[in-house]
Amino acid sequence: MVRRYRLRPQWGITILIVLSFGACTALAAHRAATTDRGLVIDGIITLGPGGASTFFAVLAVVSAAMTVLGLAANLRLALATLEVVVDADSIRIPGSLFRPGARTLRFAEVGRVQVQEVGGQAFVFLATATRKASVARLTIGPAAFDELVRLIEERVAAARAA
Repeated sequence: MVRRYRLRPQWGITILIVLSFGACTALAAHRAATTDRGLVIDGIITLGPGGASTFFAVLAVVSAAMTVLGLAANLRLALATLEVVVDADSIRIPGSLFRPGARTLRFAEVGRVQVQEVGGQAFVFLATATRKASVARLTIGPAAFDELVRLIEERVAAARAA
């Protein structure tokens, strides 16, 4: 039996990312263009007016990049059909934005299956001797995530027993 789990964009989070990093971009760009004073960072680093402008300019560029990356990742999920595919022997997980090739892991080779919560987000991590992959709960939904974890654990256990 083949089971497919479609990855879906999270538009609510994307809107928050765009608003947050967009506001940071605007504020940092404004500060870079208008600052006439230095900047003291945590009482450790002291920058003059030129250094402060450079700091704010770099912050603006990084914030703008985060905005673009958030949009690009979700547009990729919306426009392409990306799925986690589980069959009797293996799991195929789509690649990321920067490594788009899918990764296929055979259950017989999986040495570790671990569910971890990071910042309130759950991930299932799979590792073989040479490869690793993960799926986030947010990308497939809570019910599908729980089913996927159970299915992976069953298939890995069956492959080890064989």
